[in-house]
Amino acid sequence: MLAAGGSLRWYRDTFAPQISYADLMEMAERSQPGARGMLFLPHLAGECSPHLDPDTRGAFVNLSFSPYPIPVLFVIGFGLLT
Repeated sequence: MLAAGGSLRWYRDTFAPQISYADLMEMAERSQPGARGMLFLPHLAGECSPHLDPDTRGAFVNLSFSPYPIPVLFVIGFGLLT
């Protein structure tokens, strides 16, 4: 299952329900190039390419105590574009 859009919905519903999607994307655009080294695997609902694996799960890599949510938004938003 492709879940990039679902990942953004999950983030918004969980962490920022009062913020519009447009505002979230605007915040993501302000992230530093490279999102402070953070990576996001958007497999929150399994994966289907190249092989179906409904048990695969998503992950944030290089997550830190950074007080800034913008890198998280950036890596989720980047998943929408790739």
